[in-house]
Amino acid sequence: MKPGGEDRQAVIDKLRESGYQVEDLTENELAKLHIRHLSGGRPSERFEEEVYRFEFPERPGALMNF
Repeated sequence: MKPGGEDRQAVIDKLRESGYQVEDLTENELAKLHIRHLSGGRPSERFEEEVYRFEFPERPGALMNF
């Protein structure tokens, strides 16, 4: 791997050139925590998992419903 993230950027560029929408989650702590739980292989017993994504408006009072 090259210093400075050039490898990561090269992969992102290649995916975008191929028409994929890419979001770099390198600095996303929730994504890092989630992937840590996925990296141990298959679980010994079946379980259900749901992943949610929330996008909140970036203006004061946007979530207030008066």
